[in-house]
Amino acid sequence: MASYASLAGEIDQSRLACLNEDAEHTLRPALENRGILQSDADEQLLISIGFRSEVRLGAIKLRGVEDRETGEACDSAPAKVRLFVNRPDLGFDDAESDPAVQELDLTRADALGSTPVELKFVKFQKVDSIQIFVQENHGDAVTQLTGIEFYGMQGELQVQLERWKHEAPDIKPMGKSLFGI
Repeated sequence: MASYASLAGEIDQSRLACLNEDAEHTLRPALENRGILQSDADEQLLISIGFRSEVRLGAIKLRGVEDRETGEACDSAPAKVRLFVNRPDLGFDDAESDPAVQELDLTRADALGSTPVELKFVKFQKVDSIQIFVQENHGDAVTQLTGIEFYGMQGELQVQLERWKHEAPDIKPMGKSLFGI
């Protein structure tokens, strides 16, 4: 895997949504690695995560619950996942029928989330939000996730702003601008 950085700090907490989540096991705690996201009516989940600025995604970790006896992912771990980009209003019908940017078939080892699953980097440029449709799990009635992590790069504008802040922190405007400010 290329040298991607964690994008945890780029997630916009005000732009999180999850359809079919159990009321007591929601998305936010799973993103913060302090709880379980669990589906409600069936095994499907439709997760939408917005970023503070556009990012370029290179890899994702979807961590299911580990079976303590076998050390493998439980049946509730995601198996078939469809990824969409910049579709925050995506519904279940469209997630089932529309072409996905990428489809993932996760093994039980993948679903433990110890190694990120690489994405088709060229298809995940200028990502303002990502939609994760968990279509199937490994055979349980509900799906459970203990974490979701993204790896990649900040968008070009954000990189330039950060560089400017570090290179010229003391620059102050001189006089009035054209707008009288």
